[in-house]
Amino acid sequence: MHRIDTKTAQKDKFGAGKNGFTRGNPQTGTPATDLDDDYFDMLQEELCSVVEASGASLEKARHDQLLTALRALLLSRKNPFGDIKSDGTVERALENLGLQDVKAGSLNNLYTNHSRSVLMELPLLFPDYDTVLAAQSGAEYMYPQGFVVTGEKIYLSYTVEPKQTRNVIVQYTTSGEYEGYYYVDNGGRGVVSEGLVVTTDYGGLRLFMSGENGLLKQFSLDGAISGSVLPLIDEHDVGVYNQFSYRKNRWVVEQSAPEVGGLITRTVFAVYDFQFRRTGTFTLPLHDSGYITESTDSYARRFTKRQGIAVGDDYIACSYGGYFNTGASAGFNQFQGVKVFSPDGVKQQESILHPQKMIDVLTRQGFTPSRIENEGICISDDGGSIYSLYIFLERGLPQAYQKGIVLMKEFSTGRDAIDFRQAAWLYTGFDVSHASIGTFPRSAQGLVNPVLGTVFTSLSEILAYMRSVSQKWFCLHTTTTPIKDLSGNDIPADNYVFIKNANNQTFYITQESAEGGIKYKAVTTDSGEYGFQRQREAIWSNVITIAQKSDGEDQFNRIIAASKSGSGKNQDKILVVDQQASEGNNTLVIGGGSSVFRSATVIDFATNQDANATGGEKRWRIDSSGNLRPYTDNTYSIGYASWRPAQVYSATGSISTSDRTHKQDETILSDAEKRVARKLLGYICRFRFRDAVSSKGNAARWHVGVIAQDVQKVFSEEGLDAFDYGILCRDEYPAEYEVVYGTRMELGPDGLLTMEEYDTGERKLVREAGEIMSVRNDELHYFMLASLSGQ
Repeated sequence: MHRIDTKTAQKDKFGAGKNGFTRGNPQTGTPATDLDDDYFDMLQEELCSVVEASGASLEKARHDQLLTALRALLLSRKNPFGDIKSDGTVERALENLGLQDVKAGSLNNLYTNHSRSVLMELPLLFPDYDTVLAAQSGAEYMYPQGFVVTGEKIYLSYTVEPKQTRNVIVQYTTSGEYEGYYYVDNGGRGVVSEGLVVTTDYGGLRLFMSGENGLLKQFSLDGAISGSVLPLIDEHDVGVYNQFSYRKNRWVVEQSAPEVGGLITRTVFAVYDFQFRRTGTFTLPLHDSGYITESTDSYARRFTKRQGIAVGDDYIACSYGGYFNTGASAGFNQFQGVKVFSPDGVKQQESILHPQKMIDVLTRQGFTPSRIENEGICISDDGGSIYSLYIFLERGLPQAYQKGIVLMKEFSTGRDAIDFRQAAWLYTGFDVSHASIGTFPRSAQGLVNPVLGTVFTSLSEILAYMRSVSQKWFCLHTTTTPIKDLSGNDIPADNYVFIKNANNQTFYITQESAEGGIKYKAVTTDSGEYGFQRQREAIWSNVITIAQKSDGEDQFNRIIAASKSGSGKNQDKILVVDQQASEGNNTLVIGGGSSVFRSATVIDFATNQDANATGGEKRWRIDSSGNLRPYTDNTYSIGYASWRPAQVYSATGSISTSDRTHKQDETILSDAEKRVARKLLGYICRFRFRDAVSSKGNAARWHVGVIAQDVQKVFSEEGLDAFDYGILCRDEYPAEYEVVYGTRMELGPDGLLTMEEYDTGERKLVREAGEIMSVRNDELHYFMLASLSGQ
């Protein structure tokens, strides 16, 4: 193609070297531009080539072939990029446009990315595996527990099983070339370093692993030779449990401490600066943090198992997935994948895969997996990629010397990314913070456990749930949620129950309603059950008032009950107990006595000889006239032979039943009986009581009477048994013990220490078993009077 170049063309009309046409001007003698065959041939072939390129033939009668050809050759609104697709050049077009990641990104759904690309395949059993294992005395096998990709090197940590002090670091290049191994003395019984950091930030090439007693151990890699023991440079007491990560002068360390109480759930992370000074703490949600193994707790299979943590520039990534053998039944503990959190522990993105479905995808991709397990995570040096380590072969297979480990780039958008959408699976979600404010799923049957899906039926089940998930608070209303208390009884309707978790072992429970309430403490027993320990006063109840007034004032501490008229006004209420505290007296009034409230008309006292039985017997009554009487006639005594009142003060004498209708077998005394009566006159003596002398000394007073043993002897001398008569009594009594109480300081629900009394379990002997003899003086006097009368 060319511009007009005849001699009469207008030179540089459109710029230097860009000729144009002119009409000419006869007045000035300027000729019009001449047209030659070259120019018309060029125009013809340029236009015809477009038409023919579209696949059409030239038609003399048509004047729209150029437009039709352009539409066919260029993009159409009705079929955008159709020509690119029909040419089979989609990938080339995307690459040319710098959009090669678009294809991979389109593999994922709207909310997350389930694509992963293979960074590297490595052997599970590295080239020197057998040699190293043989050199470790007592070792049965070695297993990867962490890795890092940095400085064009790949480092893998192998933990020796059973656990030993010495473990192994294996080194590859990022192209997969094996470069050897090193020993690190970081371990010990029960120690697993689920993390590995290699950095030059600490003055040389340094390697960090977790060790015993919460120590982070620092080793030197400078000049390290394969097979050598890396020298220990330093130890840092950061309280590490297993997992840790480092990036840009910031350490994130999993803490060997519980979030609540004594149950370690591996949810707490400390943040340290470059000098290992603690600068912060954050927690991950329990269901996103995981348990140590699926057998750690009954809830463990319900949550994904965290296997590693890595710090990005503005995010935290965690890898998940316990061991899963192909064909086995999968719990959420074995679900594989990665979750990404903000620096304060809020989840931002995740890709979690069903382990069997993941194995199926890998199989279709040409892998030969016999199992799957995640064993670590790291961030690329540039911060743009998240890498995870998956083990897909059993170590006993011969292929494990050639393969078995795959390092994958998570959330990949590369052209070679593997689509794992078919393996993505919905697992149990759980929000302990949401649950703590009392929002629980409900069903027609009641309140649903958000982890197990079962219905709560008792406080014991609720406390077990709170302990397992470290939930701090729990509240419910029994009108909509019927629940049994720790004794197995239904909590009444319209009760609001509020539970505070003190330390995953002790719980403070409050029950309140419009009529009142109680507070008590429940503790975990050795058997794992929950037992009621102690009830506290309910100071807020509208029928119980404790310490109403300020300190120093007279107090009226009261228990009030509703009468048949109700409890809306004070004059409708019954004052049950009134404890009045003034400067000189602490008075306890039972049954009323206040002009403000109603009083009891009858007060009954009941007891039960069986501590484990229900019911009981009413024994005594104070009637509306103030008389104290037995509840049943001629049934109960005042005192025992060994527990006697000291004195009885009475305005008149006692009255004994003497009605003939209550008596039988009336006879006069025999001669032998009269002789006994006369003899007893000679046994009248004066005496003092031993306990009185013991307490009063010579001030103890003298008494006149007879001795019971003398009475027994005199009857016996006449051949009579004194115990056949109501005159003489002999009572046996058992040994008496009392509870020994101690005192201790107890943390109350208000967080303050208060002293409480408790049963120490010890019992103190206060009276040995024995017997005591006594006489009925009124009958003895009648008996002796008979001898004086000559009857």
